[in-house]
Amino acid sequence: MVGLGSGAVIGFILGYALRRLLAILIFSLGIFIAGLILLVNSGLAYVDFQSLGDILYRLFIYGLNTGNQLMDRAFSGVPFTVGLLSGVGAGLFKARGFLTALQRGRRRALRDA
Repeated sequence: MVGLGSGAVIGFILGYALRRLLAILIFSLGIFIAGLILLVNSGLAYVDFQSLGDILYRLFIYGLNTGNQLMDRAFSGVPFTVGLLSGVGAGLFKARGFLTALQRGRRRALRDA
């Protein structure tokens, strides 16, 4: 049986990885959209925005359904769920401060050595 502590550690790792993955995904999507706008404005490409919107909508709904199924499977135990959710929150929102503190400590240790 996994408990609160293991859920928090797993959640922190998941939250930190999710934060990094989303940053890369959003950056890549922004570059893609900027290139697409450039091609459309220069007349080199035509985009059917209605079809593009429909595809994105279907992908979004598929992602929500898959996420709901995964959440139902993962959150069967209350202590693990509480730890996992708090760990994901810490990984998403507080990981930068935690990692910066570790880096400062490493630099301080190297400087003092």
